[in-house]
Amino acid sequence: MSHMEDDDSSSSSEASLVAQYTVEHFRYGRSISVELNCATTTKGRNLIADNRDSTGLMIWPASHLMCRHLVLSSSLLLHEPSHTKRRPRRILELGCGVGLVGLVATLSEQQYRKQQPQQQQHENDSRFLMVSTDADSHVVNLCAENVDRNHTNVDGRNETVQMWSRRLWWGDSNQLDLIRTEAASNLGELSLSSVEDMDDWTFDQVFAADVVYPSTSGDALTSLFETVDRALYGPTNTPPSDPDETREKKCFLLSFIASRDGYRTPMKLLDAATRANYQIDWVPVSDNDNVTDNHESYECMGAKLLRLTRGDQDAVQHHNASLGTDECLVFPGLKRAVEASLLEDSSDEEWDAPPLSSSEDEEETMD
Repeated sequence: MSHMEDDDSSSSSEASLVAQYTVEHFRYGRSISVELNCATTTKGRNLIADNRDSTGLMIWPASHLMCRHLVLSSSLLLHEPSHTKRRPRRILELGCGVGLVGLVATLSEQQYRKQQPQQQQHENDSRFLMVSTDADSHVVNLCAENVDRNHTNVDGRNETVQMWSRRLWWGDSNQLDLIRTEAASNLGELSLSSVEDMDDWTFDQVFAADVVYPSTSGDALTSLFETVDRALYGPTNTPPSDPDETREKKCFLLSFIASRDGYRTPMKLLDAATRANYQIDWVPVSDNDNVTDNHESYECMGAKLLRLTRGDQDAVQHHNASLGTDECLVFPGLKRAVEASLLEDSSDEEWDAPPLSSSEDEEETMD
């Protein structure tokens, strides 16, 4: 979804974008149902043109994988009463589009809180905030419309579970800090007279689905990781004192389709993550529906859910350098495809991520 600056102006030679909108219904798990006004077809100029990216008007395949993961995660927690890990409650979404992922996350949190065992009800006292952002102003407005359409509180000041839509360009630290200040104040964690405390206020997690694709430039990826880092660790870029808690709680979840242009986009993502000191791991999302039955099946185009966590520079470089072997669960066969391309006169060698060979692979820990 969009990561480029939205400019309402158009050159005289550029055809205007005309989108055909419809209300789509999506269902995940037993009770998560989302109704979205979104574009299904477009004509005129490309969705990505000059300094404008309107891809967020449509629903993209990797979003469905992220949604399934969110619903499964909440359902598994409900079936594991002994689970004591703290759930993230401050989440920033990048490239939110029309709001599908943010709405599923918010509705899943509402369902989780309603269905907790009685002895755990006191945990509901903490507020949950999903801030879904996009660079395209029209997309942000459409997201806000969809939040309202699904009866999820928009800018409500008294609800314990909230979802907002805000405009944010990757790499714009001023915009992000305004969002952080607004969020902290809304959650009652910052008085407006204590702005200096904002250096310590951060988001628990960052979500993004289908925001990295062949046309994503290296500069855009650099800006993406700058935004992720500032959201998770603040302007001082200093992680909390407990490294175990940081690794467990602080992460960037990215739903990503690796096979759109061969090895090129995966390599760009891998290089950008390594430069930013983010380790890439694969998160298995099971197709077994013993927990969340009656779900619809949506095409994900082989998307994978990646968990990116910040770490020591040497450790991250060593870990990420090991990715891409034929046995790797993140980018299997990537190294072989890159090596083959170097031996060829043409750079058109394509690489398609093979499907996992068996369900046993899902249980392996990716090195």
